Amino acid sequence: MKLTIAIVITILSLSSFAKVELGKVDNVICGEISLSSFDEICIINITKDSGRKIAIIINMDEFYNIYDEGDLDAKVIEIDSSLLSTIRTRETLIALRDFSSEYFYLLGSINAIKIKKISNEMQLMINSMNARYNLYNLPQGYSATKLDKFVLNENAKAFLQDLTIDKKLSWKDFVLNSNEYNTRTLEEVRTIINDPWATLGVKYLLEVTQMYQVFKGQKLIGYFIQVDDHIQAAIYQDGAWIDMFVDIDQNPTKIINQSS
Repeated sequence: MKLTIAIVITILSLSSFAKVELGKVDNVICGEISLSSFDEICIINITKDSGRKIAIIINMDEFYNIYDEGDLDAKVIEIDSSLLSTIRTRETLIALRDFSSEYFYLLGSINAIKIKKISNEMQLMINSMNARYNLYNLPQGYSATKLDKFVLNENAKAFLQDLTIDKKLSWKDFVLNSNEYNTRTLEEVRTIINDPWATLGVKYLLEVTQMYQVFKGQKLIGYFIQVDDHIQAAIYQDGAWIDMFVDIDQNPTKIINQSS
């Protein structure tokens, strides 16, 4: 997603003392933006355990030096507030809140956040897959069984619902900035933006197509879920889907965006 906001930031240090809080990453948006110190950023949208929503702005190169796309999605993280700074420029805050008014924006470095280590057997399996995340590369001792009926619990449903909101933003950006719909009237464009389901002829923007139980020996440790990404497919004009490894409680452990 490309952001086109031209801003200059002045900052105020929050504290010289470390204060670590827990939160969950809602989504991460990376793109181009004109700042005083760098041009490309990632915005990490987070809901703290307290319920407060914050968005941490960091340099995009910093982000990709440590994480890949999707690595932080739905992850529980530790937040070091001593490494965050408030944004004091009024014009900056107005521009960012026009983009999303739900979050309180802060400037920080990638060191301000860290994935909380959660010991689960699905994560241990993923760590041993040598970055080849598919069912054909399960380590020795692991197996997968396809389910005829998809059984998603509230954790998986909530993740897909949050991701759908993010996909709708990508859809809006695509409709407004590509040549695909530039011959349509303003009213038609509004309809296309607000109702991608009708435009794409689908019931769900993210549609679960396959689900597997994943076992270590005879023990169920989690699931593999494949989800068709209809919006990304429309943008690419080719196949696009998401592979999800989730733990036994269906909390996302590894998310991989795929395309043909």
